[in-house]
Amino acid sequence: MALVFRLMFLSGVTKLASGDPTWRHLTALDFHFWTQPLPTGPAWYAHWLPEWVHRVMTLAIIAIELLVPWLIFVPERWAGRWSRVARHGACALLVLGQLAIALTGNYGFFNLLAIVLCVALLDDAALQRVLPLRLAAGDPEPRWKLYAIRGVRTAARAARRAGLRARDRTDAARPARRRGRSPTRCSTRWRRCAR
Repeated sequence: MALVFRLMFLSGVTKLASGDPTWRHLTALDFHFWTQPLPTGPAWYAHWLPEWVHRVMTLAIIAIELLVPWLIFVPERWAGRWSRVARHGACALLVLGQLAIALTGNYGFFNLLAIVLCVALLDDAALQRVLPLRLAAGDPEPRWKLYAIRGVRTAARAARRAGLRARDRTDAARPARRRGRSPTRCSTRWRRCAR
């Protein structure tokens, strides 16, 4: 949970501590959508939204990054069951912020990794709704698990066969090699050389 806090909170602090007045004046999104690397399709539409919408979006992302991470650490002895609600709310808002960023900008898998970190904010009762229940001892394996394992095995075999066939075709097209040792080949017993 501390890693989620650091990632989100320091993202907001960096924006304000950078000295760029566009973040303090809430005008950063007026040009951000068309100056970011690899903008997505929805970024073009977001760029043409009215200026007041850009200001609201900027304020929302700064609030999500600076204020919401503090909800992670609401102690249970102060708030009782509300601490759990606070953590779940923090998870929902942080994931929503990351999805909004991913929708309007192409940052690779960074947003997905940040969302995966947010899963740590959910407890077992919340995860139990979306993930299958744990099996009791002696229960048979669920069918979906067996089918998934078979599918992965089949895909791995097919990929291996395709790779072997491709290698055989390229070896057949090459001229015959000399039987001597290659100068880059390792002569040690364990063959642990960098190639």
